[in-house]
Amino acid sequence: MDAVVRVHAATRIQIEWSPVQGAVAYRIEYWELTDPSVKLAPRGEAVVGPDATRHAISDCPPGVHVLLRLAPVLADGSDGPTSRPVIVRVPDGDIATFPRPASPGDVVAALLAAPHSVALRRARGHERTVMSAGATGMREAGGWSGGGARSGSAHRTSAPDA
Repeated sequence: MDAVVRVHAATRIQIEWSPVQGAVAYRIEYWELTDPSVKLAPRGEAVVGPDATRHAISDCPPGVHVLLRLAPVLADGSDGPTSRPVIVRVPDGDIATFPRPASPGDVVAALLAAPHSVALRRARGHERTVMSAGATGMREAGGWSGGGARSGSAHRTSAPDA
């Protein structure tokens, strides 16, 4: 499913998505990377109604990386098409761009191996595309968009087997 992430202020992230036919709700899960090599701290989960197309996370400390996952919930309770995990850096100020994480391939591989994350354990074994966002939005595997980012720099990584 299509999703766009925007920063509106130093501690606020807004996720916007395209509606999915048959969805009875949308689940947004997010984690804070306190130390990319060691730990993923749970931050929260939100469930919004079927008519929603956006959600704001407003309690992100500035200067951290946040991992987001968006999934439509179908009538039988299962997840519909899920957006790939997205790493967003919350800047130290009112900046409407997402600087590229230092080593996104390594960070996502470590996150997918995290034993305490149920959602990420479910995602194991599937190829993931690391996405980064710019001032104009986000694209998969077509390069970085906006914010003076480099073209053709998307990274692919496979989740490690446990």
